[in-house]
Amino acid sequence: MRGIDFLRDRAGRSTRNQTKQVVAFIDANRDKWKVQPICTVLHFASSTYYDYKRREPSNRTLRDEELKVLITETYEANYSVYGAKKLWVVLNRAGNEVARCRSRETHA
Repeated sequence: MRGIDFLRDRAGRSTRNQTKQVVAFIDANRDKWKVQPICTVLHFASSTYYDYKRREPSNRTLRDEELKVLITETYEANYSVYGAKKLWVVLNRAGNEVARCRSRETHA
């Protein structure tokens, strides 16, 4: 259990982005070890790693990339002083439908 503590929150529950974190960890250490031994130590299926690597980006991921550009442009155009709520208002007024939580998550 000690080897995978970085994937857990304080209560010992798995974090939401566990697969993403494990894949990043494996990619960072592939020059030292092969994928299978890393997966064995982390109790992570190697097939999940390879499936993740082959998978196309989700619609949400693609939309987040678009939003990052829009939010950054809007933020910088307004002297870098707008918070998430104000950015949300400005983006929606400009015709870009964005949920407030998405503007906050992407801006952070």
